[in-house]
Amino acid sequence: MNINRVQNKYIDISQYKTNTKKIKENEITEKNSVNIQISDSAKALVEKLNQTNDVKFSDKVEQIRKAILEGSYKVSSEKIADKLMQAIEEQKGSDK
Repeated sequence: MNINRVQNKYIDISQYKTNTKKIKENEITEKNSVNIQISDSAKALVEKLNQTNDVKFSDKVEQIRKAILEGSYKVSSEKIADKLMQAIEEQKGSDK
């Protein structure tokens, strides 16, 4: 009596082969993964940024964004030049 031959004939072992294949795929994925650690100072910075509730600034940014998307945003070179000159003057005053 040969039991091994009968078992192989009537038992479908293909499901065991696929399970083994899935286990090997998981092992490969785990080997290719990378662990990332975020420092406490980086976490604190993100938390501080999330707590900032400067609504006026956010509204202004949103208005500019919409104007750019609509194509109606106008760049004023005079205003930019004035702000640059003002910043330079403030730097000169703080250097003394």
